[in-house]
Amino acid sequence: MEAQVGAPLPLELGALLERVRPGDPLFFGSALLDPAELLRHWTVHRDVYESMELADLKQHISSPRGYVYPVYTCPRWVPFLEKGQAFLCLDLVPGKKGNYGQVIAMGEDLDHRPVIAPSLSRWVELCTRKAAGEHVRVLPV
Repeated sequence: MEAQVGAPLPLELGALLERVRPGDPLFFGSALLDPAELLRHWTVHRDVYESMELADLKQHISSPRGYVYPVYTCPRWVPFLEKGQAFLCLDLVPGKKGNYGQVIAMGEDLDHRPVIAPSLSRWVELCTRKAAGEHVRVLPV
């Protein structure tokens, strides 16, 4: 996968896929994508990116500003969880204020590209705390 993406994936992704069976709806009704689905969705988004004009790509904004590259889709966003037409992705090309490997949301119906958590491990921690009934805040970073 790293060869296709052209960037190293956070080690936490492999560890998460070893511990959680993809397809099980453990994350509030959403399930992790298995590696084949992850690659399939990534390929679709890469192809969309390559087919779009720059003006069309730049119609989306980061939330908060400066954390996410402000485009519709990007080949260095790696989807790992799907909910309807939206995905949580690992951002491997963050904005100037962002973190490599931060978790972002993207989808056809989302005008913003919000940062959900500064890392995959932090996202898992937030999910665990929320499942335990704790109120967690994911924005701003």
